[in-house]
Amino acid sequence: MQKALDIFVICFLLLFGVLSVEGHSVGAILNYGSRSGREEKVAMETAIEDINNLTNQGLVLHTMDSSGDPLLAASAAMTMINEHHAKALIGLATWQEASFVAELGTRAQVPVLSFIGTYPPAATGRCPFLVPLAHSQVLQVKAIAAIIRSWSWKKVSLIYEDVEYTATTIIPYLADALGDTDIYSRVALSSYESSFSEELEMLRCRQSRVFVIHTSIQLATRLFAEAYKNGMMSDGYVWITTDAITSKLDHVNSSVITSMQGVLGVKNYFKPSAQTSDFIKRFQRRYHSEYPKEKRREPQVSSFTAYDTIWAIAKAMNKTNVSEELKKVQNNSVNGPLFVEISKEGWSLLDGIKRSNFTGLNGEFIFKDGKFSLVNAFQIVNVVGKSYRELGFWLPDCGFSKNLESKDGNETSMKNLGQVYWPGGPWSVPKGWVSPTSNKPLKVAVPAKAVFPEFVTVKKGSDNKTLAEGFSINVFKKVLEQLSYPLPDDFIPFNCSYDSFLEDDQMQNYDILVGDTSISSGRYNFVEFSQPYTASGLVLVVPVKSDLTDKAWIFLKPFRGSMWALTAIVSIYNGMVVWMIERSCNMDFRGSFWNQSAALFWLSFTTLLSPGEKLHSNLSRLAMVVWLFAALVLTSNYTATLSSMLTVHRLEPSLVNVDSLKSSNAVVGCNNGSVVGKYLETALGFQHKNIKLFSSGDDYYQALKNGSIQAAFLRTPYANLLLSKYCTELISTGPIFHVGGLGFVFPKGSLLLSDFSEAILKIFENGKLEELEKAMRANYSCSGVGVNATDVDGLSPENFWGLFLVTVGISTIALVVYGLCLHKNELKCPGKSTEEAKNKAVEFVSGAGDDKQRNEVHPNEW
Repeated sequence: MQKALDIFVICFLLLFGVLSVEGHSVGAILNYGSRSGREEKVAMETAIEDINNLTNQGLVLHTMDSSGDPLLAASAAMTMINEHHAKALIGLATWQEASFVAELGTRAQVPVLSFIGTYPPAATGRCPFLVPLAHSQVLQVKAIAAIIRSWSWKKVSLIYEDVEYTATTIIPYLADALGDTDIYSRVALSSYESSFSEELEMLRCRQSRVFVIHTSIQLATRLFAEAYKNGMMSDGYVWITTDAITSKLDHVNSSVITSMQGVLGVKNYFKPSAQTSDFIKRFQRRYHSEYPKEKRREPQVSSFTAYDTIWAIAKAMNKTNVSEELKKVQNNSVNGPLFVEISKEGWSLLDGIKRSNFTGLNGEFIFKDGKFSLVNAFQIVNVVGKSYRELGFWLPDCGFSKNLESKDGNETSMKNLGQVYWPGGPWSVPKGWVSPTSNKPLKVAVPAKAVFPEFVTVKKGSDNKTLAEGFSINVFKKVLEQLSYPLPDDFIPFNCSYDSFLEDDQMQNYDILVGDTSISSGRYNFVEFSQPYTASGLVLVVPVKSDLTDKAWIFLKPFRGSMWALTAIVSIYNGMVVWMIERSCNMDFRGSFWNQSAALFWLSFTTLLSPGEKLHSNLSRLAMVVWLFAALVLTSNYTATLSSMLTVHRLEPSLVNVDSLKSSNAVVGCNNGSVVGKYLETALGFQHKNIKLFSSGDDYYQALKNGSIQAAFLRTPYANLLLSKYCTELISTGPIFHVGGLGFVFPKGSLLLSDFSEAILKIFENGKLEELEKAMRANYSCSGVGVNATDVDGLSPENFWGLFLVTVGISTIALVVYGLCLHKNELKCPGKSTEEAKNKAVEFVSGAGDDKQRNEVHPNEW
């Protein structure tokens, strides 16, 4: 009887316990086939035990194995919700599993906390009850981009798992974080493929040697094993793995580590809390008791996250006071009726979980803006030997650091983290790409016949090998000297125009085109250009033709009309000032109006060449000295300008600008196969029939001389060369039209482009390029460029306004002083006494004395 009573009590207590905690059930859907899945299960069981011991909350954990199968995961979720009345679901390490269960969780209003590493951006919007416990990819790709920039790698190849969400998550973030570094290629791998040989062979044949891998650990192990067999884990290669792979390195076998030697990895770093060490001891005992055949090792990060997640759910349930009230609702699916139980407290529990903010095993367990925010640092590791080395950390705010405490690292470079062991064993930093000369020489396309052979000339050598020379070739050779690696070349000529060559996509068969190729926006649709190695611009070249047909009037040309007028006015004004001051002492300045007017003009203009009349007043002498100085300056400039006009040819004024050429329907010339012809039509408005194309520089000279064309539009380097040859017969005129210069051509995506552009800038800065230009023009008698039509011109008042201001000012001051102070003493002329004046007057009246004496007697002395 007592035994039966005891059994009844036990059954009652068990029944009561089940009923009391039925509303506090938590479901875990894990992959028991993986070490991480088993560790997560043990971590959750440990958390349930700790919670019930500390809080008496009565949480019940139900776990089921999905084996990584989405359908099994969905079936397990149905069982958890309908049979075990789970208020929350945890686990689901892959998006394929999580996507199925998230739909069911949303229908049942049961929060689904998933350990997925990445997920589609719109997933949480479509399934609001999905709570991904993964960090944002934005920070992780920034850490990867910082590593790539540290070593100045310009091109990277991205290898990712071909699942629905990857292309919309990490790729856009990585492209944005890399900035000026390009994603050279993207390769999607499927877990259903038996071999990756074709994809790896395609990557091996390309120049880029930097690979960023973002796949599951299962796919990554197969990929690296295949790459190891194909020799792609050797010298020159760079492999960078994301957290999805790096965080699992502790749990892969030695053969996988052997195939990954030299790999750089980025993984989430969690600062352990004080309770972590105690958890690890208890975890290891429990795990070893359940799986005694497995090696004893520390749990991985996902185990800590699983432990903290159980605590987050327990805290949220405690705050929301979850009850056992359930409502059964029938929903129709495609395959038939689907019954799920909907919890009334589903939204409250979800809100409580997203308000979690506590310190767990992984540090702060917190949500920001409704998203899980756990990682604030990334650890950089390097696979070496049987495991990996921890190089340092990358933090969003302070960049790279050797350790988190000091934070003394370089903010932009990981080079201070120490030596990196690269694939193949060398300690030197890989270049990040392989030059095309690793197996064959650089294929250099050159034009068989250039418009100006001084730029490119092709000929055959004694061994029938193509040789090239000229200015563009010399620049190319100087650029090769600046590169840090050798580039043996092989010149291959082509016989069509540049436009035909580029638009036919023939650059895909070459590594570079070296020639006098013009840079234009339209050509960027087919190829890429280096930094220009010549000055940019388009100039107008015309034949020299004098406009001084009536040389009888050339003496008027040095001064403009306004200059002549101002000179005459100032001369008259200064003459008038001297006349007014001297008229009291000089009888020639008296008499009739016409006599005085003639004297005034004579005095004004004779002073341009000499002092003229003898002056008696110091004031008039002062005004005359200043004016004589001004006259000296004007006459010297007049003489110099007239000499220039007599010796320098000038252009016909009607043919020195674009408008006059268009209005007169003049025929103009430009290079055949050049973008200049299109520019003349579209930008400058010339008619197609009035544009003549030339294939030789000497043809320009002949056409300009015989009148076939009235002007030639040439790029600045061509114009400089042509004028160096014919500087006495041709001349440049008008403004410089802004168009691209000459540059080297590369196929789209070429890795040589950035190095060549940098090398061109170096030879610009060290003066080598200027020396090559001078050497090209030194072969001709005219070393300089022809004089522009606007170089010699008449002088205007703007050139001498200061001089005129000084002389007019001094004359005015002298006149004012005379008028205010000295005009009352006008009968007392300097140098003549009153008595002498009276005697001369008597002699004059009596007829005594000769005519010379009579003339010396001033009327005022009478």
